[in-house]
Amino acid sequence: VAGDLTDEPDETFLLNLTNAVNVVLADTQAVATIANDDEAPEITVADVAVVEGNAGTKNLTFVVKLSAASGRTVSVNYATVNDSATAGSDYTAKSGTLTFLPGWTSQSVVVAASGDETVEADERFWLNLTNPANAVIADGQAAGRILNDDQAGGSSGTSAGIAMAAGGRASGPDNSAGHSPQKAVDAAPRPAKTAYEEPLLISPAAELADAALTEENQQDSDADWLAEILHALAGADGRSRPSG
Repeated sequence: VAGDLTDEPDETFLLNLTNAVNVVLADTQAVATIANDDEAPEITVADVAVVEGNAGTKNLTFVVKLSAASGRTVSVNYATVNDSATAGSDYTAKSGTLTFLPGWTSQSVVVAASGDETVEADERFWLNLTNPANAVIADGQAAGRILNDDQAGGSSGTSAGIAMAAGGRASGPDNSAGHSPQKAVDAAPRPAKTAYEEPLLISPAAELADAALTEENQQDSDADWLAEILHALAGADGRSRPSG
């Protein structure tokens, strides 16, 4: 008899006796039973989460597993239960029975979560397993988490940030009264010169030109002064002469 690790029903085979010589067969058949000594597999279910989205539905897929393949047909009941998430508005309630045929180790329960645009906390419901057949429940409860992806202010709340990130303005200046942003800038007082500003540099050619202009102005001034003196002397000489 070959041993194995598979939980299965007891197995039997027959031993038949035939062609007896010098004897009468009172019982020609015997039954041999191979008794199962393997434990029933354990059933577990894992938590799952999904981002809800803004519309439609997103699926949460709960994976229910057997710890080992069984030689028997295994079954277990399942049902969703509300927590902070409410069936009908946040997700679609579901219940039923999972069946594992001999050799199967995994089954799935798919629950639909409803999308919305409401800013809210993450929500949760439960998937419970009950009434196992040919198996034992090791972990019979899993959390289904519906993750919020909405932000305060919605899409309009992020438009200003998008505009600023692009180098624009969230809102333009109010020019309804004829005010010009540029005029406001032009009217602002200009900053005073600071002590660390570099002095104005004058080229040698500019200095010579300025000196020549100054000398020319001085000559004109001297000529005017001399003409005024001669004019004054001529007047005085005429007054000193006796009339004829």
